[in-house]
Amino acid sequence: MGTMKQSRSWIAVLVLVLSSLVGCHSSPKITADEVMRRLREVEAKTVSRHAQWEMDLQADIFQGTLVLEVWEQKPDRRRLEVVEASQADWQGTTAVMVGDQAWLYQPRSGRVTVGPVVKVRLPLVQDVLVWAEEIVIQTPLKQVRVQGEEQLDDRPAYKLVYNRDGNTATVWVDQTRWVPLQIEYDHPSLGHGRLRVRFLELNPSLGEERFSLTPPARAEVVRSGGETPQPVALE
Repeated sequence: MGTMKQSRSWIAVLVLVLSSLVGCHSSPKITADEVMRRLREVEAKTVSRHAQWEMDLQADIFQGTLVLEVWEQKPDRRRLEVVEASQADWQGTTAVMVGDQAWLYQPRSGRVTVGPVVKVRLPLVQDVLVWAEEIVIQTPLKQVRVQGEEQLDDRPAYKLVYNRDGNTATVWVDQTRWVPLQIEYDHPSLGHGRLRVRFLELNPSLGEERFSLTPPARAEVVRSGGETPQPVALE
C-alpha cells in the first residue's frame, strides 16, 4: 500500500514538473500593440467594404435599435441605409457621400437634402459609425489594453478596452480576420450604445450604382440650409 502511495506521489510531482516546463515554452499573451498592428494592416489593405451593423443607440434624438447597411469605396464614396429600425420613421433613411457632396433621403419627410458632406449627414447614426471607426484604428497604443478573450457567435475574439480623451469603448476583435466584431461605447455627446457586425465583406466589387441616389418621384429636393425646393441632379 505504501509503495502505491509513493508511486502516486511521484506521478503527481512529475505532472507538475511537466506542466511548468510546458508553461515556460508557451506563447506569451498577445499585446495591445500586436492587435492594433493587425487591425491597421487589414484596414490599409481594404479598398472597399460591404457590411451590416446591428446598432443599439441610446441618445437624445434616438433611443432604440436599427440595422445599418454600409457600402464603402475608398477614398471618398459611401452609402448608408437603415434597413431595419425600432422607430418606423427611421426605416429607409439613406445617405450617399461622393467626394465632398452628400445626399440624404428621409422617408418620414419625403425630402432629399443635398449639400456638402460636413452639413448633410444621417443623424446620430453616421457620427457614431465614423467615431467608432476612428477610435478603433487611430487611438494611441498607450490608451488601449487587452482585457481577455471571448467567443462571439462561435468566433474567438480579443477584447480590447479603449480610453481616449475621456471617451471609452470596448472592442471585440476577430482573431482570424482582425476586424471589429462588436463595439460598446460611452460618449458625452453621442450617448452610449453597441454596434455588432451582422456580416462583413472586405474588398468586394461595388458598382457605381451603389453611390447614386434615386428617391421616389414625389420626393422634395432641397439644398442644405432649407432653401426653396428646386430641381437638383442626384447622380
